[in-house]
Amino acid sequence: MATCCDIHHHDESHDHQSDVSKAIELSEVFWPEFVYHDGRVYLESAPDSEDYLELLLACEYDKTTVQALCNHRHLLEYCLAVDAQNTPSREQLITFGQRLQAMWQAKLAQDFPNLSIIVAFDAQDEDPLDDLQIVVYEEEVE
Repeated sequence: MATCCDIHHHDESHDHQSDVSKAIELSEVFWPEFVYHDGRVYLESAPDSEDYLELLLACEYDKTTVQALCNHRHLLEYCLAVDAQNTPSREQLITFGQRLQAMWQAKLAQDFPNLSIIVAFDAQDEDPLDDLQIVVYEEEVE
């Protein structure tokens, strides 16, 4: 029985190094880093101090709203960053959003088991492609 190491790839011009770089880049989309800042979880990094204070003030110190603003991502931007030549279909973006939602929810449950964090993806029929987004937030604790 052949193993993956026994299989020889005949395309010598194929750049395996770039494939690995792309795989790492994609893994960061599907399994991102989350950081804890001021009692909230943020995607990739904490907000800049000055921006954070401005957002808090603008949102009347509602940390849930600030968190949602900082943690929303447009799905189309992720797809176009990988392949700027081909715009995905609505169905593809919805599938991508649903899978991303499940993976982020699993990652957050693993990293922050004591927090009730919501990963929201709710595609509406009337939403244009560039409005399809995923949002991470915690409900305000009373």
